[in-house]
Amino acid sequence: MSSRRTGESGFTLLEMIVAMGVLVVGITSLLGALSSGLGTRRGAEQRHRAVLLADHVIHELESGIWFEAPPPNDEGPSEILPEDLAIDPVSVPSVPGYPGMKYRVEFEVDPEHPDLVLARIRISWMDQGSDVGTEFLRIMSRSQPLSQRVESTLKARRKSP
Repeated sequence: MSSRRTGESGFTLLEMIVAMGVLVVGITSLLGALSSGLGTRRGAEQRHRAVLLADHVIHELESGIWFEAPPPNDEGPSEILPEDLAIDPVSVPSVPGYPGMKYRVEFEVDPEHPDLVLARIRISWMDQGSDVGTEFLRIMSRSQPLSQRVESTLKARRKSP
């Protein structure tokens, strides 16, 4: 008796090894693409948070928290922007809602336009072990915040007969 079967189909060991190799290469490339996509998404989220933080800082500057108005009847550039207004990123307290982000604010005055100030806001954060950052520029008027101007106008009206 012969136990030889003819016409039987099936996979050989070599075909199975090749199929497993193709599967491994496919899964590896898929995982690489997913991790790259996650890194891109994380970076986009951090940049979005940086924009929101810059808006927060600009709002504080315009509200007069750090930005002092020039004295009344200011005839020319005055020293209202002392050097200590350039805030060191290490000394900035963490802002609620923006963990891991640091920022620095510097002011520049144009001698030709003493009523304007350039606020340079640098925001940095750590991303995958490297320091990443972006910079925002805002031209601001050296005037009192709106709330203080309204208050002084109302006081002046109350004093006038």
